[in-house]
Amino acid sequence: MENLQLIRKIIEQLTHWRVFTELSSASQLNDVNNTNEDLAALILNEIYGWNLVNLNTKKSNFPAIDLGDTKSGIGVSVTATDTSDYIKDKINKNITHKVYETYPTHYFLITTSKKNYSVSFDTQGKYTFDKSINILDIED
Repeated sequence: MENLQLIRKIIEQLTHWRVFTELSSASQLNDVNNTNEDLAALILNEIYGWNLVNLNTKKSNFPAIDLGDTKSGIGVSVTATDTSDYIKDKINKNITHKVYETYPTHYFLITTSKKNYSVSFDTQGKYTFDKSINILDIED
């Protein structure tokens, strides 16, 4: 019974996080995204055992990704923007800035709700990207 209460509490907090992010973004209060990066790192590290750090604290507007784990080669773009164009843009920046050389696994964490993406995302053969695996949201 105690585990069930914990799961409900986690669901409640994640729901709050998503709705707060959606409403903040709709109101052009984009500073919430900075906080989301740190929170996302904590959550993803706990769930997946990664060692993500917020790269934007080391270099403002780090290209293509927000979080990185150099040991595992994982980079994560944290965003409330769920459009295919946004994802394509970040993939292109990853290639242009050769971020994939340090972080060859590129994930997206959509802090709102991801869409069912019907387009393909071209990494120009620089790294593998599977939209069914590499695009996550709160429900994942």
